[in-house]
Amino acid sequence: MWRTPTVVDYDRLADESEYAAWVIYNRYYLNHFTISVHNLPAPYNTIEKFNDLVESSGFRLNDSGGKVKTSSDGLLIQSSTVAEMVAAEFDDGRGGTTCKMIAGSYVEFAERKIKPESAGRLTSRAVTDETALKLATPIRFSKAPIALKQPNRSDRHSTYVFERSS
Repeated sequence: MWRTPTVVDYDRLADESEYAAWVIYNRYYLNHFTISVHNLPAPYNTIEKFNDLVESSGFRLNDSGGKVKTSSDGLLIQSSTVAEMVAAEFDDGRGGTTCKMIAGSYVEFAERKIKPESAGRLTSRAVTDETALKLATPIRFSKAPIALKQPNRSDRHSTYVFERSS
């Protein structure tokens, strides 16, 4: 593992690439993960309906450039949560440490449409509990209806839980 960067190194790298600066500080932590909403059961299998669920559950969506981003061919529709700012401890370059607020992890949502030339040959399938658990342990899917629970704030890395609503 590499040493904790100085805040000067972090800022210099962030001027070139925010993602590279995030990686140099966070090492192997998860920057984001993507939920393929087109694999969820209706009505949550579109970005529009899933975003409604996310926002009604108290999460803020990234609205930079619009809450929904669509590829030029219209086959990929995406949105994401806003990363919370977290206190990061940096090497101050003099044997001590200094704190700076930096972006934490976020969740991306993607709706992929079938290419016209593949229509009729491919079908969409809903994610089952078993499949979801194999893909990402901190995420639990259950049969509809789905409720999005706020993550536990006991540590600086968020865990998002999707589970059956009461």
